[in-house]
Amino acid sequence: MRRKNHQIKRKTLSLDSFPRDFVFEILRRLPAKSVATFLLVSKTWEAIIRRHYFIRAFPFRSSPSCLLIACNRKDYQNECRNWFFMSSTKTTQTVPDLISRTSHVLESGFNYNTHCYVHGLMFSAYRKTRVITNPSTGKSITLPTLISRREVKKSFFGYDPVHGQHKILCISKPMYGSGTRIAPSDHRVLTLGSSSIWRNIEFSYPHDHISNGLCINGVLYYFAYMGENEMDQLCLMTFEVKSENLRAHTITMPPGVNLGWVNLVHYMGKVAIPMPTRDCKFNLWVLEDSKKWSKICLSICPWDSMRRRTRVISVAHTGEIIMALYNKNEGCLHVVYYDHKKDTQRKVEIQCNLNNVGVSGTPLCFVDHIESVRLL
Repeated sequence: MRRKNHQIKRKTLSLDSFPRDFVFEILRRLPAKSVATFLLVSKTWEAIIRRHYFIRAFPFRSSPSCLLIACNRKDYQNECRNWFFMSSTKTTQTVPDLISRTSHVLESGFNYNTHCYVHGLMFSAYRKTRVITNPSTGKSITLPTLISRREVKKSFFGYDPVHGQHKILCISKPMYGSGTRIAPSDHRVLTLGSSSIWRNIEFSYPHDHISNGLCINGVLYYFAYMGENEMDQLCLMTFEVKSENLRAHTITMPPGVNLGWVNLVHYMGKVAIPMPTRDCKFNLWVLEDSKKWSKICLSICPWDSMRRRTRVISVAHTGEIIMALYNKNEGCLHVVYYDHKKDTQRKVEIQCNLNNVGVSGTPLCFVDHIESVRLL
């Protein structure tokens, strides 16, 4: 018996005898779910996996052409929302792979109304609750509550590629009016993984956002109206995730853009706005600088009976413009990959079979999904 225990002990110790660089290369070639199981091997292996350098290096092994599909179902009895994450690694794949599932605890009577995906993680928010989810592993965490007498109006999610850090920007305003003068906005930032403290940043000018947030190369973009007495100045807001500097740039919108709400998409490193036309096609307005827009006409005609509900979701790294539509009756997701330079398109029907699990609402689609080992 002693000899047996001695052999087991020697085997356990031999795992730590491997050079760390060798273990590092082995782990970074494994799927994120497999890496999670190696946290229990030894403290040395756990230290390697938890290292910031390993977390930054790991995502670059993933396929840049992967499409992530996120679906949710509300559980009224347990007051939570169940999420299902599927991936399609090839544009011709008709049956996606279920990679993970998780649950978010909801505030009583409220739903999440903000969802965005940045560099391997999905951010969900509504009022005081904000949740970060890793679709590759199904792990999620609820962020510390932002304690303030103000009401949080909007939350944005960004990524700093220099330091490999995800950050959350929250904008809040007083719950009650302050006379004729518009009250200044309050801005707080939290860095994921470093601390649980919301930090104030210097930018007191009042503004109301009119778009979603879009993070490109370490800069978070969104449109907003500014003004002290009246919100009448349209601006492009830029938040540098690394330096945490928030700036406002006066801008003129292209003709035909609905200023009530603007949907931003990423186009080859630039901010773009897709706008449907009367003939059920699309114009893609690309922001070249603060005063110049270029227009790309999308001569695309997806499924005629559904084209009015088709939306542009993003642009792939290949330059193909991706449009998506979920047909609830058929339980499938229609995806169109359009190359405007060659004027060619590819149509793919992804059989999600969401009706079998009772998923409600429209699935969320995120392009260029990468695996991440954060939140294991």
